Amino acid sequence: EKNQFVEAISVAEAVLEEEPHDRDALYILAVSQRYLNRLDEALATLVRLELTHPQYARLHQERGHCYRALAGQRAAAALSYETAVSLNPALRASWKALAELYRNASRFDDAANATEQLSRLSSLPPALVAATSLMHEGNFHEAERLCRQFLQTQGQHPEGMRLLAELGARE
Repeated sequence: EKNQFVEAISVAEAVLEEEPHDRDALYILAVSQRYLNRLDEALATLVRLELTHPQYARLHQERGHCYRALAGQRAAAALSYETAVSLNPALRASWKALAELYRNASRFDDAANATEQLSRLSSLPPALVAATSLMHEGNFHEAERLCRQFLQTQGQHPEGMRLLAELGARE
């Protein structure tokens, strides 16, 4: 948020010295490398992340961002974003990128679907989008806590109640 990517890299690398497979440190490292336009390094970091956390949707989203920044890699970017949303359909950035990539490739039905998914996510309260994302990342307890907290203030919100029921069924 503060564009302190060099500092973020230093912190992530320090964490990785202690815990070489730390998911969050590898992810932050890759994101920071991309923002510094060190795309080859970012992609290499994502390969490291994928070795231990292949189902982490944000790694595929980040790979899509990297490919999208590289000339001639639009198809690879789309494939990465598609993988990301198949693992976690609450990733707005992936849906937004897919809508644009599909439109540019004249895949108008796919673009409309991606736009519809993005619109649906945008219509939801941020707490429910966050809880949905946490659920798809396997963090069921935190997702449930966030969902219950939301429902305490919003009453019987239909999507909140549906999500809480889905969380209960997954545990």
